[in-house]
Amino acid sequence: MPTGISYPLDFNSRGDLATSSDELLVRDHILHILETFPGERIMNQRFGLPNQIFNALVPSVVNNAIKNAILNSIPEEISSLNVATLDTSESGRYRVQIRYSVNNLEQDPIDFTIGQ
Repeated sequence: MPTGISYPLDFNSRGDLATSSDELLVRDHILHILETFPGERIMNQRFGLPNQIFNALVPSVVNNAIKNAILNSIPEEISSLNVATLDTSESGRYRVQIRYSVNNLEQDPIDFTIGQ
């Protein structure tokens, strides 16, 4: 697996851009997708997770949007992907957990909150 610039951007001890590789690179890519809206990248208008603010937070719809955004951007590195809603609340927010495998090795899940 290749090496790439880590996300979020950071510097190493020599003052160069920090890099990540293997499983950390895939995790960085997933986080980058989750924190980018389509249209933010000039040369790749479809990259990112569509904004859910005007949609009803229906877990299956949001989970599919997350899964599609990830698989459309980095399909070859991920051997399995499961997006699950952990908790919904009356305030229109809910927690999501992404479980994924790289080269058939289970990785630490990514937890985040989506809200209106």
